[in-house]
Amino acid sequence: MKGTEPDFTRWSAKLREFVPSPCIVCSVTTNSVLSLCHHCYADLPWISKSCHTCGIPLPDSGLHFNYCARCLIDPLPFSFCKGLFHYSSPVKKLLARFKFHAQLDIGFTLSNLMANSFLNEYAGISKPDLLLPVPLHRSKLKRRGFNQALEISKVVSRRTAIPLGDGLFEKVKNTQSQAELESAVKRKRNQRGAFSCIEIERLKSVNHIAIIDDVVTTMATAKSLAATIEGQGIRQIDVWCLARATL
Repeated sequence: MKGTEPDFTRWSAKLREFVPSPCIVCSVTTNSVLSLCHHCYADLPWISKSCHTCGIPLPDSGLHFNYCARCLIDPLPFSFCKGLFHYSSPVKKLLARFKFHAQLDIGFTLSNLMANSFLNEYAGISKPDLLLPVPLHRSKLKRRGFNQALEISKVVSRRTAIPLGDGLFEKVKNTQSQAELESAVKRKRNQRGAFSCIEIERLKSVNHIAIIDDVVTTMATAKSLAATIEGQGIRQIDVWCLARATL
């Protein structure tokens, strides 16, 4: 898979020379492989500095600190969290179109941006053994028709040659949508005991897992899933998301 990726990228770029596509943000015709014009790509709300552990954006000042005060006091059950973007325009609208209106072309573009960040983050160091998309409860999956975290993970897996861990864990509690809950306390309670490991045998040789999601806000979902993973003896857990929101 590693060996074929450069060819895939090169042929995709060649295809765009002959079959231009509309930019996913402004709809202007572009030959970009990722269907993003140069202007809109540059204007995306990239996170330039964030807490190494929870991924919350930090002030882009001259101070050299890598952790927020909360993580220094109360460590989380995973190694680090990385979000590509602030949860603001146009990414917030793009994710809504991807997630709730099944515009998978948007998901493909944003997922490739995550894959680029993945390749940079793990360059020269050990990569995760598995990518774990945050599972959806079967009732929500039936209503939506797809799991956005899985669609993101498929692209990242193909680009990085890291296997998918889809099906290893399931969401056993049909929780209320996190966006509908006002307080962090309610969100944490909502996700408590939400996940279960159903394929323990497949985890025997796994030491490092990267959780993949579209948006992280209070970290209630990530913490609940990470605690379940940690319960299987896996100590290195990373969390990746397209957007890191703040309350």
